[in-house]
Amino acid sequence: MIVRWDPCGIICVIMIYGCVVYADYVVTVWMVMPVFGES
Repeated sequence: MIVRWDPCGIICVIMIYGCVVYADYVVTVWMVMPVFGES
């Protein structure tokens, strides 16, 4: 992955990783946990 070491590049990388972590959280909590909770 290419990272630009200026403030805009660092903020962009932080936002991208934040979106990925939030997507993992949403999939785990709202899709996976109810399925395992029912069984």
